[in-house]
Amino acid sequence: MKYIFAILLTLILSQPAQAFDFGAHMAGHFGYGDMGNETSDTYRDRGMGTFDLQAMPGLHVYGNNLLVGLMLDYRFLSQLSREGGLRDFSGRSFLAGPGASYELSFGKLLFAYDMRARHYLASPDTTYKGSGYHFLFGYRLIGDLFLDLEYVVVKYNAVNVSGTETGLDFPVSHANFGLGLSWSF
Repeated sequence: MKYIFAILLTLILSQPAQAFDFGAHMAGHFGYGDMGNETSDTYRDRGMGTFDLQAMPGLHVYGNNLLVGLMLDYRFLSQLSREGGLRDFSGRSFLAGPGASYELSFGKLLFAYDMRARHYLASPDTTYKGSGYHFLFGYRLIGDLFLDLEYVVVKYNAVNVSGTETGLDFPVSHANFGLGLSWSF
């Protein structure tokens, strides 16, 4: 994470920085998806409702169409299916990593690699760790306002319970589609 900030800072302070322009992508989405693992009874897939707030501050590169930056995504997840004896995956997540957005006349495309994904369960002291991806298509409504369809997939391969981290024999995945609004400048 510190390397991303160092690279962005170097770009901002460098001589060619005049060719770059600051910008950002900001969004909010509601979605539905699954979280769990199909091969494990304990971590079996279950329906999840999501709400996320995103910000991707960055630099416009070679004109105003391409924005390169750091995607930050804070998510609230609620388990919709209640099955007795199974872990409740409700909680909040934080995803961060490099991303890029390319604007077209009718919309935008966004891709981000979430190299740092954390999911904090509502039950105390349990955190899942992993990485994932964001894919987003935004249809331009007016000006810099977009109607978005996003797909997010995250694979958690470690869990930290009360300070003890262990790898998961059956990695837990979360995937969802979302619909929302974004603003880019």
